[in-house]
Amino acid sequence: MNKKQLIILIVLGLVVGLVFLGGVRQKVDEKESSGGLGTVEGGTRKEISDDVETPEAGESVENKEIAVPVTTYKASEKASASKRVFNIKAEGYKFSPSVIVVDEKDVVNIEIKAVDQDYNVFFPDFGVYKELPSGERIELEFQVSDYGEYEFFCNECEEEMGGKLIVNEGE
Repeated sequence: MNKKQLIILIVLGLVVGLVFLGGVRQKVDEKESSGGLGTVEGGTRKEISDDVETPEAGESVENKEIAVPVTTYKASEKASASKRVFNIKAEGYKFSPSVIVVDEKDVVNIEIKAVDQDYNVFFPDFGVYKELPSGERIELEFQVSDYGEYEFFCNECEEEMGGKLIVNEGE
């Protein structure tokens, strides 16, 4: 292959790539402009239904279903993102507390313990899945991106068991 053929292949590859990316972006734009929020395939992202402030470590909240972080670490003095650590338990086919509230770009660290039997937890929008063996404390950590309301659940439980992750818009 000579230099001219190589350049033609590179240019064609770039054109095909740009057309593909433009189509993907158009689909997301269409979904967002039609009132829905863009999400991953099989995802649960939707508009936030409850106006809930993001709690800081140690704050008290009226709604006991809202998890208050055990600790909160700022990424840096200049950054708006934080790492928030939560303790959750799985018991009686329920996550308790069942609502986690964070801000865009935050790192979410959840220490979760299955109290009475084996469970699992699945955050489909973030690709996070963990088995929860009875009696063990399991840690999972991931970074959230876009604001919205997301679901998490036990996807192998006999009874419906789930909660929601609210990601508030950043500043």
